[in-house]
Amino acid sequence: MKRLLARIRRGVTGVTATVLVAAVSWGATNPPPLLLANGRIYTGTERAPSAEAVLAINGRIAYVGSEAGARQHAPAGVQIIDLYEKAFAAVPPAERAIAAPRWRIEHAQVVHPDDQPRFAKLGVIASMQPSHAIGDLYFAPSRLGPARVGTAYAWRSLLNAGITIAGGSDAPVERGEPQIEFYAAVTRRSLDGFANADWHPEQRVTRAEALKMFTLWPAFASFEEDQRGTIEPGKVADFTAWSGDLMTIPEPEILRARCVMTVIGGEVVWSGLQTP
Repeated sequence: MKRLLARIRRGVTGVTATVLVAAVSWGATNPPPLLLANGRIYTGTERAPSAEAVLAINGRIAYVGSEAGARQHAPAGVQIIDLYEKAFAAVPPAERAIAAPRWRIEHAQVVHPDDQPRFAKLGVIASMQPSHAIGDLYFAPSRLGPARVGTAYAWRSLLNAGITIAGGSDAPVERGEPQIEFYAAVTRRSLDGFANADWHPEQRVTRAEALKMFTLWPAFASFEEDQRGTIEPGKVADFTAWSGDLMTIPEPEILRARCVMTVIGGEVVWSGLQTP
């Protein structure tokens, strides 16, 4: 059987692997399989790695590592949350390198309401990119339908269910500007301010929650919450200074805010401030 493509790297906490499997938990009826394996996409009736092959890899990671991530994109016959659940059940906590691994699903954008508590129960982290929502929501209602779009990009529902969200930008697919991601999370509006009922503003998050999506919670996802993610004594000094207070300025001004200083490891690596 062809080996499922996995990217494995060494880290301070063990082995991190990203298994590239395209799937959503709320797809169409009898959708065609769509898998990324051996560097190519398999669809339709082509031979591709089975769900058991994915599970075998995930099960092995449960023995030796702490983090695993699977991409969740298009409707597929494989539901990643099912595979994770089977892998956790197959490897007792006492036999794992980390008793409570912090596995995640990348682009967890269309999650069935019944699956949300399963994320929380398993401790699976939802890795999401707010800018995807404000771009996709121009066409998502017609493609997903009113029922599914109501629980798409469901940041508020996921947080209410006790699920950790690790935010990102998916650059270079998106522009990669952090103020855009922050703005999208707290406003759920397009860059020119557009939104309607189909965009489900009730799924917005607070500014404090949005800040954690891009600081503390990604640090937690990589077992680094004791080293970074907040600014406090004893942690690595990684932070950015902005031209405006993103926590209090009017929403449209968030997009106009500019970085004035970047500090990494306590060192100023970039500054736009005028010096005497």
